Amino acid sequence: MSALEFAQWQLMYENEALNPESQRMQHAALLATILQGASTRRDGKHWSAAHFLGPDPWLPAAATGSAAAPRRVNVVQQVRAMNARRRGGA
Repeated sequence: MSALEFAQWQLMYENEALNPESQRMQHAALLATILQGASTRRDGKHWSAAHFLGPDPWLPAAATGSAAAPRRVNVVQQVRAMNARRRGGA
């Protein structure tokens, strides 16, 4: 694919709203529209797409704010602890 063709595809995706960000927004707007008549919020206000937009899964970890290091888990110890609780409670 040439650079010109790549640029044309990029423009088409942006103009036709085919990029993932636009699709997430369309899905959130659809959910808000569906729930508008089927349910009501506790405060009586209308639903909006912002209520259904979660964090962007494609953002880098630093941008999402989760800078904490992942916790290491020993699965064998967890299973033993769960089995001991189950045996002790039965």
